[in-house]
Amino acid sequence: MKARILNVIADLLPFGPGEQAAILAPNLLDSYEVDFFCCSCGNRGERDDALIGQWHEYEIGKRNWLGAARHLRDRLRRDRYELVHTWDRRSTELLRWTLLSTARSVRPRVWIEQLGDESSSTALRAFPGVPKPTTTFAETWLAATENRVATLAMPLAVPCPVQTNKVFRSTLKLSPEVKLIGAVCPLEARCGLKHLIWCLDQLKCVRDDIRLVIWGTGSQAKTLRRYARQVGVDEWVFWFDSNRDVRSEMSSLDLYWHAPRSDSTPAALATALLLGLPTIAPASAATRDLCSTWPTTLKTVPWGARDEISRQTHQWLEHGLPVADPAHAAAWCHSHSPSAVAQEYAKVYARLLRA
Repeated sequence: MKARILNVIADLLPFGPGEQAAILAPNLLDSYEVDFFCCSCGNRGERDDALIGQWHEYEIGKRNWLGAARHLRDRLRRDRYELVHTWDRRSTELLRWTLLSTARSVRPRVWIEQLGDESSSTALRAFPGVPKPTTTFAETWLAATENRVATLAMPLAVPCPVQTNKVFRSTLKLSPEVKLIGAVCPLEARCGLKHLIWCLDQLKCVRDDIRLVIWGTGSQAKTLRRYARQVGVDEWVFWFDSNRDVRSEMSSLDLYWHAPRSDSTPAALATALLLGLPTIAPASAATRDLCSTWPTTLKTVPWGARDEISRQTHQWLEHGLPVADPAHAAAWCHSHSPSAVAQEYAKVYARLLRA
């Protein structure tokens, strides 16, 4: 009989941890029964059903965490999952509060938390009697970061190859001479999108053949759009929600800017490199590793180095955009394919369930 696994996720937005769980799920169905509890807050993507098949969602809204905990507790009582995997900080805290009011006989044998760029550790974990995860998974570079809880390094799963979209550029009504720069970024102040908007203003002084496409959602959407108007580049920026087929639309880009400073390998950055796009990203342990795989198309700069981003972009546009060597990425694609990464997760699941 297959063991039952419940993935608890905040949403299924592209390139997020929820999508990572959904990408891996079809490759685990031979060994496990996989289910989902999605606290999407309305951020459900358009291709969720195609990714993971049958799944269940509870819309928690903005302040209904007690209701979400009640629904999750009912699910645990009804289906008796052997393993629960929480994929982000919000879902980890939701499960922690849920287990506080759940009988020990109903609790899963194994609880795995996925560590993101922000540790899910909170003051609540320090209190005696509070349920704690059995183990913590993290993407390879996060597991090696100092001052983190003990983690097990797991690779990032990236779908490859990426389907191209030849229609997206025509919908923007741009002439063939215009170079299209893209950025996938949460619309939050901490993610550094203002740096890219400022860089566009610097480049506007010397070029008139560039435009910027931004895919993202977040609480600072209105503030960032107002900032673009104040800087004077509002007409040069196209804003799109991230509930789209972003991967295929990225294939229409000429160049990619990555805004967030991330310790883990960002899925959006990896997708841009797989598409062969010249890319500028903040320097980190993860991006240094990617530089060895894509030495010609990935340029790393200090986070917030606006002048350096503008200078490198102008240099590429003046002297010709670099072309990626597919041979460099072959081994990386194989080791980070959903099937290969799912096998790694399946092995660890089996070991934890046997313990």
